[in-house]
Amino acid sequence: MGAVSPDRLIARALADAGLAREIARRPVYLLAVGKAAAPMADAWLRQVAIPKGGLVIGTHRGRADLKSLSWRQGGHPIPDEQSVTAGQEALTLARSLGGNDCLVVLLSGGASAAMAAPL
Repeated sequence: MGAVSPDRLIARALADAGLAREIARRPVYLLAVGKAAAPMADAWLRQVAIPKGGLVIGTHRGRADLKSLSWRQGGHPIPDEQSVTAGQEALTLARSLGGNDCLVVLLSGGASAAMAAPL
């Protein structure tokens, strides 16, 4: 399981110099979605400066310290009204960003049920 630990995966992604440079020079917002959303967001917050804002949409929060990030419960395995509300909030976050802002999106299994935006 260590190969898929959020800490290890985020550290590996941040080893990319181009990504690290972009994150360092731009305002960063975080969107983490799925069954592992809370642990992924928690790992991000431990390794990278706290983002300007963000949203975590998952199936259970556990003991994750999400600091200033907003938490939303999403449905799983079937999308529900909570999933639709979470999807609308994710769209609102994305639409609120400026041209220089960076939105980091962390996805895990269950994301398509936890966050939904029906047409």
